[in-house]
Amino acid sequence: MSVPADDEPELPSPDLGARRGLGLVWAVPLAAVVLAAWLLYTGYHTRGPVVTIEFESAHGIEADKTAVVYRGVAVGKVRSVRLDEPLSKVLVEVELHAEMADALRSDTRFWIVRPRLSVAGVSGLETLLSGDYIAVHPGEGEPRKHFVALKDPPNLIYDEGLRIELTAAERGSIGVGSPLLYREIRVGEVLGVRLADDRKVHIDVFVQQRFQHLVTTTSRFWNVSGFAIEGSLSGVKVRTESIESMLIGGIAFHNPDEVERGKPVAEGASFPLYESVEAAAVGIAATIRFARADGLVAGTTKIRINGIDIGVVQRLSYRPDLSEVLAEAMFDPRFESLLNTGTQFWLVKPELSAAGASGFDTLLAGRYIAGQPGDGMPTRSFIALAGAPGLPADAAGLRLWLDAPRVGALAQGAPVTHRDVKVGSVQQVELDQDRQGILVDVHIDPAYVDLVHPDTRFWRRGRTAIDLTARGLDVSLPSVADLLAGGIEFQTPAYRRTANGVLPAERRRFHLYEDFGAANADGRLSTGADADAVLRVVLESDEQPALTRGAPVYFHGVAVGEVVRSWLNRAGQVRTELHIDASHRERVRADSRFWVSGGASVSIGTAGFEWHSGPLAGLLLGAISFDSDGGEPAASGQRFRLYPDRAAAFAGHATATRVELRADTLDGLASGAPVRHLGVEVGRVDGAELADGGGVRLLLSIDSAHAAKVGARTRFWRIAPVEFRAGLDGIELRTAVADTILRGGIEFADLAPSTSQTPAVYELFDDAEAAERGGTSIELRLALQSRIGPKAEIRYGGARVGRVQRLRLAGDALRAQVLLYDEAAHLARTGTRFREVSAEIGLGGVANLDTLITGAYLELVPGPGSPERRFVVGGADASGAQVGALHVLLEADRVGSVRVGNPVQYREIAVGAVEAVSLGDLGDRVVITARIDAPYVALVRENSRFWNVSGLDVEFGLVSGLKLRSGTLETIAAGGVAFATPGGAGTVKGEVEGAELPEQPGPQVAEGASFRLHERPEPEWLEWAPSIPLLIGEPVASDRRAASGAQAEQP
Repeated sequence: MSVPADDEPELPSPDLGARRGLGLVWAVPLAAVVLAAWLLYTGYHTRGPVVTIEFESAHGIEADKTAVVYRGVAVGKVRSVRLDEPLSKVLVEVELHAEMADALRSDTRFWIVRPRLSVAGVSGLETLLSGDYIAVHPGEGEPRKHFVALKDPPNLIYDEGLRIELTAAERGSIGVGSPLLYREIRVGEVLGVRLADDRKVHIDVFVQQRFQHLVTTTSRFWNVSGFAIEGSLSGVKVRTESIESMLIGGIAFHNPDEVERGKPVAEGASFPLYESVEAAAVGIAATIRFARADGLVAGTTKIRINGIDIGVVQRLSYRPDLSEVLAEAMFDPRFESLLNTGTQFWLVKPELSAAGASGFDTLLAGRYIAGQPGDGMPTRSFIALAGAPGLPADAAGLRLWLDAPRVGALAQGAPVTHRDVKVGSVQQVELDQDRQGILVDVHIDPAYVDLVHPDTRFWRRGRTAIDLTARGLDVSLPSVADLLAGGIEFQTPAYRRTANGVLPAERRRFHLYEDFGAANADGRLSTGADADAVLRVVLESDEQPALTRGAPVYFHGVAVGEVVRSWLNRAGQVRTELHIDASHRERVRADSRFWVSGGASVSIGTAGFEWHSGPLAGLLLGAISFDSDGGEPAASGQRFRLYPDRAAAFAGHATATRVELRADTLDGLASGAPVRHLGVEVGRVDGAELADGGGVRLLLSIDSAHAAKVGARTRFWRIAPVEFRAGLDGIELRTAVADTILRGGIEFADLAPSTSQTPAVYELFDDAEAAERGGTSIELRLALQSRIGPKAEIRYGGARVGRVQRLRLAGDALRAQVLLYDEAAHLARTGTRFREVSAEIGLGGVANLDTLITGAYLELVPGPGSPERRFVVGGADASGAQVGALHVLLEADRVGSVRVGNPVQYREIAVGAVEAVSLGDLGDRVVITARIDAPYVALVRENSRFWNVSGLDVEFGLVSGLKLRSGTLETIAAGGVAFATPGGAGTVKGEVEGAELPEQPGPQVAEGASFRLHERPEPEWLEWAPSIPLLIGEPVASDRRAASGAQAEQP
């Protein structure tokens, strides 16, 4: 709506005039300007200093973010990060708070703090959240604005405490942060390690205030870094102070109890740092002079008395001309009384002497100085002996002097023995007063003083002696110790204790003989310790027999004494004195007859050439034998007639029983060979002749005293000169006595069953085992390439049931004479098979490895027929023939990888094995003989299919792709044969005229049935699964068993 013009209001007119001064509107800007000026002024006067820090790398440092921290408080921040002009360093500009201005001195240190993990510990973990920062530590010196950052954080100690300095020749494992330990408690740590101008290592150590009173002027510091190992024959000792010091090094100290407690030390005190606690030990200083320094090691070589360590060699010094070595030692103050003029020291080192092996503990623990305490004036200087000193003159026991023109290798410390038991020792060897001989000072231990008698004889040990005695050839070789230092042995002819147990002084000098032979020239020492128990026998003869001193005396082949001496009596007869051992004196009776049995005799007659000899000792020295019928025991000194031989001794005197033996061959038995019972000679072989029915007839003579031992249960066997047997349980080697090795021998015992009757002629078995087990003799026919040898075993079920006695060539084969032991004799019957078992090594595995040691053997598989004595050994198949097994013939174009012993499988289960591979009669095919074990014979039917499952079968086609078929691992490696029989699911097309085979199994086949061996199976064959009862646990039909052949060779 509009307002009329005449209705409009009138407006007032403005009053215009000139402005005077500034308005209030300018007050605010002026106030802002004043405030800004004030802020600029105060900011300029209150801002902190800006410094430049030089770093190797700027990793972790960021401008306007990385802080500068002092004692956990931020005191600045990084302003910028840039490279210097050569681009070799990083320059970091840092602005610090104003209160840090006075801290920027030349000794001020900067470093980067980031997480660190080391054996000394973990640090800087707080930076995982806040990030790396720059730490600062104020220092002294001139003001500075440019600094070089430290590469590693310093070890700063802000606590109050004591700072000391240690000096060492080497740093070892000690570093910054290594602990200072007192009784394995941490009381401080290492602040720094440096190499000083004096070329020594100076170590700055901080001791906490509460422990600083433990450090005194007498404190000793040593390095405990790592661990120390000390080995000796008594064990190994491992020493370490703590796990921390073992890892990062450490220092330990203590205050010796042996000295007066020291005074507190001032800041910066210096101490030496020793290598070990032993080197830091407090003790008494003394010196020992040695001619040589061999085996002496400063800080290591210990000083011992009676096995107790009393000191250690600290330092070695030498004379200018190297004529003497001075060992400066530190002794334990507790043993100060031992340091006197009477104490003696010497260096112990490995030594082999007649006294025995000594000092061999030093091979591990090192050589040491041994001491022997004495009495005298106190001293601190000693001269080392060349070796251990002898016993003092007044030592308990018996002191003797032995004189001799020479003593060989006899030396101080050599043992004095009685019957090889040490009873004393040689104390000194020196020239006698006239310097024409040698005097040996001998000490006898108190416990053996009564062994020495005025008639005692001493001789030197350590000489090689070869002596033929009644016990055989005695070769005495000295020990290495005897060769090095010699020894002395003594013996008394008649053992008697002296009345008061001690020899008078005037009887304590004896002669030292060269050897036992010289000491026993009259034979008084040969009879042993108890002379009264020895039987002395005197023999008379018209002529001097071929005997020497020491010749053996035999009773039934056992040495029971020896010849002592021979002499002529006034009547011109030769008398020979024998000594019979006390344990055999009852063998000599009043009617005993003695004859010369040593040496050898040769006879030539119609029977040929014959050599007869006794044992080796008798052959060289001569020998005497005797026998007795009974009667009273002989008295000592009784006289007997000595006959030239046994025949003369028993002429007209029947004393033997005749026994006849039958043997296949003489095989080393000679006339005169001994016949033994329980190892004792009770007879001899009188002769041998050919028997009418073949073989050899042996005639034996059994002494009448032992004739009753031969009866119905007696069995005789040969004594093998050498018996060797090897097996997985070890190797056994036995040898007979010397006369048996030369002439053979026979032994007998009651081994036959109690129901046996006394035979007119006894059988001679090959050995003791054959005699003990008895048996039946059979004959086997083997191939020429057979590995069976003489003495080969016959086994049944793993047990030995016989042995091959001998082998001979018979045309194109080998004939083996075998003894089946009594317990297996009934197994020799028709149908029984023998198979050769030897080691097999091939791709299919290994078997029978024990035969590599024991040799091949024959495994017996019993048959059901009648008794039989001749057999043909089959092949070397490891599976062996079985009763009721089926053999089939497989024909193939080539043998491929089929080998004897390969498995025959049915549904991948071994049911037989390949026994033979040969060419067909016309050479146009290969014929493989496969054996199907008895339980699985029913699986083979006329329509069965056989194929080769050796290796892998691979088929590849562009459309069909890759097909890979394989058998078991065994057939892949070594080959095999498989078969299937129709039945169950699936049908098969026949091979003859395309006819369809029935799905059910065909008739069973007979022994020797033929089949084609296919290269690979048809797919349908693998689907056959007929239900055919197996013959496991059922009897096998006798008709097929007979068809398989008994493998018995008819005579």
